[in-house]
Amino acid sequence: MFQLGRTTRVPMVSVEREGDNLRMNQRRFTYLDAPSDQEWLIPVSVRVFYGDGRSKETTTLLDSKSALLDIGAGAVAYKLNDGQSGFYRVQYRDEANLKELGELIATGGFRLWTMGDPRRFYAMVKRGDARMQEYLEFLAHYVEENVSLPLSGIARTSTMLSSSSNGILVRRSHRSKSLFRESP
Repeated sequence: MFQLGRTTRVPMVSVEREGDNLRMNQRRFTYLDAPSDQEWLIPVSVRVFYGDGRSKETTTLLDSKSALLDIGAGAVAYKLNDGQSGFYRVQYRDEANLKELGELIATGGFRLWTMGDPRRFYAMVKRGDARMQEYLEFLAHYVEENVSLPLSGIARTSTMLSSSSNGILVRRSHRSKSLFRESP
């Protein structure tokens, strides 16, 4: 078993709801599927949102390939790595949860930037676990954001997207600091 910080590999925790429990599975994050028997001791923080408007944070140690976490009755949504303090990627396998998190964001019940750096979502697109359309819809929630962490992540991914879209390269001129397009 490897400890975080002792390896350059990054774990990914996939999560889905099973009744009043969350099923969490860990595996090594790679852009291409590559089998690995590596396991980490991952301190997982989870914020659970309930139908009556309250939320509760809980933590657990994911010390095996798979584990169940009881989130209680009445939960409508959950967010792993709340506060972005953990060094792991999260993959939500529960579409209903993502929809509920989107509603909480839209109504102001949850700060969007706590969803993390948008580069993490973009990494899931590159890996094939999310579609580009989903990423662009996710970015639409940031229209009125003013926190620098997510905005810098959006700027980085936007640069990557624009430089690779439709075979057109975007380069920054060192003299004029302006962007111009150049065919490959």
